[in-house]
Amino acid sequence: MASTSMDTTATISEQIQMITALKDSDPKLQKAYDAFIAGKFDEATALMLDSDFYKNNNQLARTRQTAKKAQPGVYEKDLNAYVLSSKKRLVAAGVKWTAGIETQAKNAYNNGMTDNALDDIIVKSTQTGKLGGAIGGDIYSLKAYATSFGVNSLFNDAYWDSKSKGLFAGDTTLEDIQSEIRLLSASAFPAYAANITSGVPLDASTSAIKQSVATLLEIDPESVTYDMPLFKRLIGGEKQIPIYEAQKIIKSTPEWEKTNNARDSIDSMSYTVLKNWGLI
Repeated sequence: MASTSMDTTATISEQIQMITALKDSDPKLQKAYDAFIAGKFDEATALMLDSDFYKNNNQLARTRQTAKKAQPGVYEKDLNAYVLSSKKRLVAAGVKWTAGIETQAKNAYNNGMTDNALDDIIVKSTQTGKLGGAIGGDIYSLKAYATSFGVNSLFNDAYWDSKSKGLFAGDTTLEDIQSEIRLLSASAFPAYAANITSGVPLDASTSAIKQSVATLLEIDPESVTYDMPLFKRLIGGEKQIPIYEAQKIIKSTPEWEKTNNARDSIDSMSYTVLKNWGLI
């Protein structure tokens, strides 16, 4: 891009991903993109060379292009060092390194771009794939956070992919996403909204009811999830219900009637009735 002319479609095509990623921030790059799509390659080149992006990075780009011609050994060494540094940084962040990303890193070096600009291109050109590393760890923690607030099942893979790219690009933060999670949780569970908005996980607020369900139905507490219809019924209303009322509701279900708790209770009541009647 630091060269003063681009004679072929192939040459300008090497820059198209960069234009696509950055066109929203520079009107002339948007026009260059439109011209390229229309097949007006000379016009697209002129608009790129006149863009703020090109002018702002032109001096460093020219220096590197000069080195490429006058000191190819030095240029190659510096280029490789930049690509290696970028690879380490991006892989640590969770990006799967590919030939396409390596090409973008080389373009970034030749165009005098910042790391943030390179990251922006990678995200917007959809080359990141599924992010692992530090970003992947953050997403894993956020999913656990959403689970603790009862709403993880409401977020699909597309949401988490979008948030991972947002974290990578610096467009959002962990705190922003946690706030989104709490807002959704407060909306889904209005009876606990005050606690939720103050940062108290739904897990903590509903643990007693969850344990009641598990105990009375004789099931593993881990199986009492926020997708369980009975549990949702107990905690999904406008007002919190007391434990004794929750237990009455649980005992009114067909599931409870099949438990040892139910049979023991029925046997105990039957014994009491027969005894009171003097039949035993």
